Amino acid sequence: MLSPLRVLRRSGAAARPAARAFSESSNALVGRFYKRALPVDREEGWGVELDGRPLRSPQRALFVAPSESIAVAVGAEWEAQSGVIAPHLMPLTRLAFTAMDNSAEDRVRGAKELLAYVDTDTVCFRVEMGGRQDALAEAMVETWDPLLAWAAEAHGAALETTLGFGVSHPPEAIEALRAYVDGLGSYELACLDSAVTSAKSFVIGAALVAGRLAPKEALAASRLEERHQIADWGHVEGVDGHDGPEADLGSRMAAAALMSELLRMAEAE
Repeated sequence: MLSPLRVLRRSGAAARPAARAFSESSNALVGRFYKRALPVDREEGWGVELDGRPLRSPQRALFVAPSESIAVAVGAEWEAQSGVIAPHLMPLTRLAFTAMDNSAEDRVRGAKELLAYVDTDTVCFRVEMGGRQDALAEAMVETWDPLLAWAAEAHGAALETTLGFGVSHPPEAIEALRAYVDGLGSYELACLDSAVTSAKSFVIGAALVAGRLAPKEALAASRLEERHQIADWGHVEGVDGHDGPEADLGSRMAAAALMSELLRMAEAE
């Protein structure tokens, strides 16, 4: 996983409000400290200003967006804040800060951790036909097989499936996915990381950021087995599955999809 957003440390001075609001090592609530958040076209490129002061990441990097559209979208998140800054309601800003602040070492570590998801990818683990799990087995084939076919076609990665507890993929498939990850820019990598860790599936995450799946489809595909279990046994109160409630996962997936689409639009300009 890519490194978390880190708090700005400056000798003899407190971290600035924007940095403190996005620090994962601080529990302090930061109130809205600005009146207006506006996208601006500067010499360095499009950015965001808070009352005329340029937005910076927790590591003090000047926010320079890949495109005007991304600056407008990030600026809108800051403008929408009311009372207390709520980073969980600013997923595009989090993606941008992650892309800006991850070092070369973070990138290498993050790529390795992303590829580790392939060995445990949910779309590769199936249940056997027969008995009460027929509906689930059929849903897995219907939903996940097209995604595996897409991965093979789009990335040259023909992955295996299993009915057991472990799966062995062809080395050439892993290398193909490694080449894909290594070729991503910092923003694209941040989007893929968020999508994969939300879906707990490399294939679903990659399909989401590529536009092969809509966020709603990606969420449904990633929680296919859980939803079938709930249909059979009912929902257990207090248990949300994966790493959080569906609403939170859906928000993260939607942000990764939107940022990826904005990046494609910028590249096409």
